[in-house]
Amino acid sequence: MSIRLIQDRILMKDGYAKSGIKDWETGLSADRIKKALEYFMADALPCGYYRLTKITDDLAKIFDAFGIDPALRIPTESEIRQLKYQIDKTAFM
Repeated sequence: MSIRLIQDRILMKDGYAKSGIKDWETGLSADRIKKALEYFMADALPCGYYRLTKITDDLAKIFDAFGIDPALRIPTESEIRQLKYQIDKTAFM
C-alpha cells in the first residue's frame, strides 16, 4: 500500500480532503507513517488469536482513518487477513 493512500485517507477523515487541500504533511508525514508501521506488531496467543502490540498514537490515527479499532478485542488470524484485505481494497477505490 502506498503511503500517499494512507495520507489521503487520514486527510479525508480529518476533513481536509473536502476543502481541496492536499498538504500531505497535514495529517501524518510519510516518515511518521513508515515508523508507525515498522513498529506495529502482534503477539500470537493460543487458539489462533493475536494481541496487537505497540499501538502508537500515529498507528491509532492510521487505524482510525480506516475505521479500525484495534483495542476492541483480540482478533483471529483470519480477521487480521480480512483487515489487510480491506486496507488493500481501499487502494483501488
